Amino acid sequence: MKVLPWLAGLWLLVVALAAAAAPPPQIVSVKSWQPPEGGDTFAQARELLDALAPTAVRPGEDAEFRAAARRPTWLAITLPELSRSWVLEFTHPSLRTAELYLADGAGTPVGRSGRDVPASERLHQRFPATLALPPTVGPRTVYVRLQATVPAQGHVLLAPQGQWELQSRLTLAGMTLGFSVAALAALYALVMALVHRSGAYVCYGLLTLAIIAHGLFVTGLGEAVLWPMLAAWRTQCVALSACFASGLALLLLERAFALERSTPRFSRLLRVAGLLCLLTGAALLPLALPVEQAVSLGVMGVAVTLGFIGMVLAWRTHNRAAGWLLAGYLPLLAGVGTVAMALDGQVRFAEWVLMVLPFAGMLQIPFQLHGLRLLEHRRGEVRRHLRKLEEIAGPQEESRDEIGARLAFPRQEGEEKALRATLLLLRFTGLTPGRTVLREHDGSAVEKYLQSMMAAAARPGGQIGRWSFHELVVRDMLHDSDAEIEGFIAALFAEALRSERFGIPSREPDLRIAFVRVTAPQIPVMQLTRKLSRALDDPARRDLRHIEIEAWED
Repeated sequence: MKVLPWLAGLWLLVVALAAAAAPPPQIVSVKSWQPPEGGDTFAQARELLDALAPTAVRPGEDAEFRAAARRPTWLAITLPELSRSWVLEFTHPSLRTAELYLADGAGTPVGRSGRDVPASERLHQRFPATLALPPTVGPRTVYVRLQATVPAQGHVLLAPQGQWELQSRLTLAGMTLGFSVAALAALYALVMALVHRSGAYVCYGLLTLAIIAHGLFVTGLGEAVLWPMLAAWRTQCVALSACFASGLALLLLERAFALERSTPRFSRLLRVAGLLCLLTGAALLPLALPVEQAVSLGVMGVAVTLGFIGMVLAWRTHNRAAGWLLAGYLPLLAGVGTVAMALDGQVRFAEWVLMVLPFAGMLQIPFQLHGLRLLEHRRGEVRRHLRKLEEIAGPQEESRDEIGARLAFPRQEGEEKALRATLLLLRFTGLTPGRTVLREHDGSAVEKYLQSMMAAAARPGGQIGRWSFHELVVRDMLHDSDAEIEGFIAALFAEALRSERFGIPSREPDLRIAFVRVTAPQIPVMQLTRKLSRALDDPARRDLRHIEIEAWED
C-alpha cells in the first residue's frame, strides 16, 4: 500500500510529460543572424535576414534556434495564417530577453518576454521567452531578437493560446508534484536521521534538497514566490547546487562503503572527493560564469565516474545497501547530466527536459530509501556485534589479574568436571610501543585495528583480553581438532593482513601466535600466558609465525 501513492504520482508525471508534447509544427521557415558590434538595429536585421535563404521546417519536426552567449541573435520566422490568438515559445530557460517585431511595425518591439521580465508577470509560463501573437489574415513574417547568458539552442513552438495554457499548466503541475514528493522524502530522511542518529540519512536528506534546489533554479519554477531574491544569481545557483549535489551523493556512497572491509581505499576516496566537491561549489561564487559552468560540469563528471566504479565494487563485494543506493543514483545521474548538457548548449533544450529532474527525483526515492534501510540494518548489526565484543573482551583498563580470573573456566561450587580449551597469545611485533613504525601512524587507527582483531577472534564460549598494548590473549572453547585450530589461526593471520583499511600497511603489524591446549577444571591463565610469552621471545623460534607448546613445558 505504501507504493500506491508513489505510483500514482509517477503516473501523473507521465501524463504531464505526454501533455507537454508540442503540437504538430506549423512554422514555415526560420532564418537566423548575429549582428556585429554596433549593428544591432531592427532595420539592419530585417534587411539582412530578408536577403538570406530561408531554412524550411520539415514536416513532423520542430523549428530550431541557436543563440550565442551575451550576444544578440535575430530570427526571422515565417508563420502561416493565424485566425486566432497564438503563442510563440522558445524552449530554453536561460533566455534573458525575447523581443517581437512585426514587418509592418515602426521598428519598436510589440512584445517582450524573458528572464529580464519580472517573474510575477510570467507565473504560468513554463519557459521565460514566450510571446503572444495576434491573429492575422494570410501568412506573415515576424522578427525576434534573442539574448542569452549562455550558449542556448532549443525549439521554436507555435500553439493556440488555449492549448498552450493547458500544456504549460500541466507541465508546471507535474514539476510541482515531483519536487513536492521529493521534499517529503527529504523531510522523512531528516526525521529518521534524528531518530537513528544516522549520518547516511542526513546526507540523503541534504542531497534530495540540493537536487530540488537545482531543479528549481534550472526550470525557474517558483521564482516569483520561493526565491525572488536569487533570480539575479540564477545561473550561479545552478552551478553551485550541481556541485553540492555531486558532493553529497559521493558522501552518501561513502557511508555505504564504509562498512565494507575489502574496499577501504575506495571509501576514503569517496569521502575526499565528496568534500572536495562541496568546497569547489563554495569556491565558484567569485569566478566568471563560463568558468563556473566548466567546473560544475567537471565536478559532475567526477561524480559520474566514481558512481560507475562504485557499481562494479558493489557487485563484486555483494554490498546490497550500496547497490540499492546506486540504483537510485542512476536516474539522478541521467537527469542532472541531461539537463546540464541542455543548459550548456551541447544538445537542444526540448520541452520534455523540464520534466527530467522532477521525474528522476521521484524515481530515486524507493531505491534510495530501501538502500538506507539496508544500511541502517547493517549498522545495527555492527553495533550489536561490538556490544557483544565488549562483553567478551571485558572492560577497558583491565588488569592482568582481572583478565586471568575472567578467562579461567567458570567453575561452579563442588564441580570438578574437566573442560577443553585453547589459550592463544597474539603478539603484534610491529606495533610494539617505541617502534618507529608505530609512531608514523595515528594512535586511534591502531586501536581500531586491534579492536577489529578482537572482533575476529571472538567466538561462542570464548573470552578475549588486552594483555598489553600489542598483545591479545584469547580463550577458545569452540575449536577442538587440529584442523579446526589450524583453520582458526589461519583466519586470524588473514584478518591481520587487512590492516590497510585503517591506514596501516599489511606487512607492519607482523603478527605471531603462540597457543597451548588445556584440559582442566580451571585454566591457569597467568602461568600459561607467561609460558606463551617466553615461547614467542625464544630466539630459536624467532622465525616461526605460530608456535604450539605443551602445558607442561617450562
